[in-house]
Amino acid sequence: MLTRALATSLLFGLLATCPPACAQTPPDTDDAIRRCLDEGGTWQSATMLVASCVRPTTDAGRRCTDDAQCQGLCVPGDDAYGAPGCSTDFGALVCSERRRLLAQDGDSLQGVCAATRRDVQPTNCKPHIVDGRLVIEACAD
Repeated sequence: MLTRALATSLLFGLLATCPPACAQTPPDTDDAIRRCLDEGGTWQSATMLVASCVRPTTDAGRRCTDDAQCQGLCVPGDDAYGAPGCSTDFGALVCSERRRLLAQDGDSLQGVCAATRRDVQPTNCKPHIVDGRLVIEACAD
């Protein structure tokens, strides 16, 4: 676990090496938060550096094969996940309450439209479906 001092040093180091094109200028935060809440959204952290509005979608649960078919992301449905439990994937018994995604990056998959959408999605840490294929991208802040 990072100490606060180390995390702060890393943050300032990253900001110092960030070219002007990668720096995001946040909107007027008070107005953005007020507008978000007025529209039924919640204000949440998107990354360590960015917060954004998360709004409910009206097409949640509809079948899809591409993000473009949804207000938010097209995500794997419940049938793409195994039951929570234990496994010996790493040579030791590992138990978790989290459900494990059974499909792998690039697999053909049909999904469902997500229940929420973010105004700012700097990285797609959530597995999603593009052109009928599962996309699992590395998460980075």
